[in-house]
Amino acid sequence: MYNSTTSNETFGCNTDKFTWCQSLRPVNVFLYYISYIIALGFAFPIMNITTTTLFSKVLGPRRQGLQQGLFQVSGGVARMVGPIVISILYTSSGPRWAWHLEILVIGITLLFWFIFYRRMIPFQFKKKTSVPSTSGDISSTDSSNSDPVTIPVCGASNSHKK
Repeated sequence: MYNSTTSNETFGCNTDKFTWCQSLRPVNVFLYYISYIIALGFAFPIMNITTTTLFSKVLGPRRQGLQQGLFQVSGGVARMVGPIVISILYTSSGPRWAWHLEILVIGITLLFWFIFYRRMIPFQFKKKTSVPSTSGDISSTDSSNSDPVTIPVCGASNSHKK
C-alpha cells in the first residue's frame, strides 16, 4: 500500500522550480473540469465550423480555394506556435500572464469587431445583363440596369434592404 502522508513527493505547484507558486491560489477542481469539458468538448468544434462557414459566406461566389487554404494554414500555425509560446510564458511567470495574454487577444478581437461591425455586410455583386447593342452584338453588358444581388450571411440582418 502507498501512504501519501509519509511520502516525500510534492503535489501541485513545485515551489523549488517555480517562484510564482507561493502567490498562486488553487483552482476549484470541479470548476476546472467543467470548464475544460465545455471549452474543448463543445465550444472549439462549434467555433471552428462556424468561422469556416462565415468566412466562405464573406468570400461569396469567388474562387475560395486559396483564401480557405490560407485560413486553415493560419489556424494550423497558431495551433503549433501557441502552445510553445504559452508554455514559455507559463514557465517563466505562471498561469496569470498566460490568462492575461488570452484576455488581451480576445479583447483585441472584440475591439476590431466593434470597429468594423458596419463593414460586416453580406457579399454583393452586380448581375450582368445582356442588352443588345446597336450593332446587334449581345455580348455587351449594361451595368446601369443591373440590380445588386445579396447573398445572406449567417447572423446578418436584412434591414438595409428596401
